[in-house]
Amino acid sequence: MDKLINSPNFKILILFLNDIFLIFFLFLLSSLSLFTIEIYNINNLYLFSYILFFILFNVYSYKTRIFSSILYIRIIFSLSLYLIFLIILKYLSIINFNLQIIFFLYFYLISASIFSRIFYLEFYKILYNYNTDKKNCLIYGAGWAGINLSTQINNYNIIGFIDDDISKKSKKINNIKVFSKDKINQLVISKKIDLIFLAIANISYQRKNEIISFLSQFNIECKIIPTFEELISKNISLSDYKNVDISDLIQRNYTFNNKDIYNELFNKSIAVTGAGGSIGSEIMNQLLQYKPKLIIALDNSEFNLYKLEQNLLTLNNNSKVKIINKLCDIRNTELIENILNKYSIEYVFHTSAYKHVPILENNISEAITNNFLATVNLCNISSKINIKKFVYISSDKAVRPTNIMGATKRLSEIYIQSFYNDLAFKENKTKFSIVRFGNVIGSRGSVLPLFSDQIKKGGPVTITHKKIERFFMTIPESVGLVLETTTLVKNADIFVLDMGKPIKIIDLAKKIIHLSGFEVKDSNNPNGDIEIKIIGLRPGEKLYEELFIGDNIKQTSHKNIFKDEDKIENYKLISNTINDINELLKRNDLQEIPNIIRKIVDGEF
Repeated sequence: MDKLINSPNFKILILFLNDIFLIFFLFLLSSLSLFTIEIYNINNLYLFSYILFFILFNVYSYKTRIFSSILYIRIIFSLSLYLIFLIILKYLSIINFNLQIIFFLYFYLISASIFSRIFYLEFYKILYNYNTDKKNCLIYGAGWAGINLSTQINNYNIIGFIDDDISKKSKKINNIKVFSKDKINQLVISKKIDLIFLAIANISYQRKNEIISFLSQFNIECKIIPTFEELISKNISLSDYKNVDISDLIQRNYTFNNKDIYNELFNKSIAVTGAGGSIGSEIMNQLLQYKPKLIIALDNSEFNLYKLEQNLLTLNNNSKVKIINKLCDIRNTELIENILNKYSIEYVFHTSAYKHVPILENNISEAITNNFLATVNLCNISSKINIKKFVYISSDKAVRPTNIMGATKRLSEIYIQSFYNDLAFKENKTKFSIVRFGNVIGSRGSVLPLFSDQIKKGGPVTITHKKIERFFMTIPESVGLVLETTTLVKNADIFVLDMGKPIKIIDLAKKIIHLSGFEVKDSNNPNGDIEIKIIGLRPGEKLYEELFIGDNIKQTSHKNIFKDEDKIENYKLISNTINDINELLKRNDLQEIPNIIRKIVDGEF
């Protein structure tokens, strides 16, 4: 009902009926003997001809939710022509009104049609919750998605469409004018635009990035509709729009060999450690499309497993993949072995790890046992029970680490390669691989959720250093490439994902502020909204991250996946390091552990 009442056609119909009523109101006055206008006189139907002038001069096609001087001019101009038309009819003896009545009719219709519209607006505000204080918006995209969106967002005043198609310029769609993008700044100022909807469902990542980057200069809040793929695969509609965030700027047009991945994972039994985390949960999501026989979700957080279970309910409705949640600590070697054995697991995706750099600096024991020693045990179990493929999720922080988190990741990389190299001379059926990549947007350790929270609170947005920069990619992109590596692995390869160019965090912060509809407050703009505050580097934090250990980098058959072919350490050396670490843990001599690790890991932690 609300959709009908708020539609432009309904408003036009009401105003059309209103204008017809104005003449009938005159007939009513005539019946009271105030005028000599007789409704039964067929010639008096010419009185309704002003409706034709209204139609001719677009009085009804103008947006009825906005009453402006342009509309009043159209009404007056139409009625002036109507006045001339009636005078001509009088002198042709077609109507028998005197000139006084004709001029009275002219002024009556001008005032009545204008004031009735003002009354209609007030009446509409009260009865149908019409709100002139609604936010003014533009819709970028005058295709099917933008047109459909315009009929669904009744809680906004749509000022116009923006479209790159020159042939649509100045046209009207649903009584809404189409503008070219070079008019955006003018519209933002003159029409006091509050936000812009990006409404192009079938759009490439590159084109979407270009448009969002272009829109960010206007300091206007931006929202984006679901993609065409999301509309098809999820139970959502165009009105399920979301705020534009930085992930929409960073997304790249990666392609995946879905057929090869399907052939690799179809009808397989798979275990995912850290399944409730950012990467683990997305691996669970994406695995469903390849229809494995079974997925075991391993996590030490009851809440994470519950949330994962709820998220997968809808996604798994069609796939019908058997999913079993196991609440366990990855360091419990006996339990993990029993689980992998019981369900005849063929593939292991090991994502479980502590990742918060400053926290781990003060919790060396937990970092070592959870991130490194648990990985060692899981590798041993996988080889022992003949897991087909073992995929370890590493980090760019493993390259020349400056913190204990990165050191545990690099130590795990070294162990996996040396362990496999040692097993190569023995009977071994497990293929090991390592996937290294940088920050993922939306993960719990990402700065982006922090920035969003700080902006909601009015700032300041905090960054640790003006020059700090990081590699970024979205979680779905990284996981898609992780699954791709299962088709490429040969012998304990370190796969490195193409992360693009590193991004300065301060530039990231500024873009998020602009896309939220605010201005950065600084010395150049003291009246801005959100301040960016430099708080200093945290313990173990680097200014720049790297992805490769050395220069021996090779391209794989996938253009976005590389191999870092560094020297493989001697297995006996890493075994001795493990023994030394275990001994120090027994003695609780935690301060000595970094010194032991430095003997095998090149870094400044």
